Amino acid sequence: MGICRVPEEPGFDPVEKRTSGDDEDQKSTTMPYSSISLVSWPNALDFNKLKSEETDGKDYAGVCLHYMLNMVQAGLRLTDAEITPMEYLTSLTRGSLTIQAEKAPVVGVPFPGLECVRHTAEFDVDAKTLFDMYVRLSYTEAIDSYTYLVEMLEEIDTAGKFSWAHVAYTADKIIPLFAHRDFVTFDFVDEENLILVSRSCLHPGRPQTPVPTCLHGLIGTCSKRPSRTLRSPLCYFLRVVPLGENKCRILQFQYSDLGGIFSPTEQTKGVVKFGLDNLERLYHLAQKIQSSGLKVGPKTPDYLSNPLLPKWRQAVDEMIPGL
Repeated sequence: MGICRVPEEPGFDPVEKRTSGDDEDQKSTTMPYSSISLVSWPNALDFNKLKSEETDGKDYAGVCLHYMLNMVQAGLRLTDAEITPMEYLTSLTRGSLTIQAEKAPVVGVPFPGLECVRHTAEFDVDAKTLFDMYVRLSYTEAIDSYTYLVEMLEEIDTAGKFSWAHVAYTADKIIPLFAHRDFVTFDFVDEENLILVSRSCLHPGRPQTPVPTCLHGLIGTCSKRPSRTLRSPLCYFLRVVPLGENKCRILQFQYSDLGGIFSPTEQTKGVVKFGLDNLERLYHLAQKIQSSGLKVGPKTPDYLSNPLLPKWRQAVDEMIPGL
């Protein structure tokens, strides 16, 4: 779900290649690094520990719910430029669409120098319709063409406070003949704040495996479930903010790493590129939904329903028929 890709070329520079507009205007929007926030968020939830303590259902659900509320607050903070200022990186303009990318340093992570990235754009689309579209497509090839397997490990009871919540396993092919990358994430949707959260967690349903080698990667191409994968952390927020009738701001915040395989600089470039491509693709999909009158949004039967029920569907038209 919303997962970054490593740069396709080692020397790819999104600032150099993707920036458009007047250089002087862009320089004026760049903040000095000393004013940039040091970013953090709640630690990963350990379901192994929760289950081993043999807590009753009420306590178990209560711990999950408390964690979800804390993650929503973190997401609202990190997607708000006034509360969490970041360093301007680049922008992409395509017609009436402009996407801006910013970065900030992250504290409390294993690999020093890794950064988080926030993308921002404005769409001429109803906020709830856009958010519903993203939720429906969040596990499809429209968002992540590298993903070849998604499994729901556990559905979480939210006591009606959230649209849905679950722990999911996602596997990607990232480097041919070398490695498969995977994620175990606690994913949920908050309808009130129009925010989707995907945060790494620990879960007994998918323990972390040893780091793969070239041989394991080659063997893994013959199986949907390779014996070794590169487990990657993730903190991802997708938030939509209404700006009036048929207008909204979409914000995407992401932190991920590849276990030190790529340098922090190259990792940031990959996240920036993914965000620019992702929001541009979402923009065109939203336009198509509007022009085609497809059934998406708050007045439709499947509004903000769990996209992994009854099963994972990778094709876009399975989630939104006609798209």
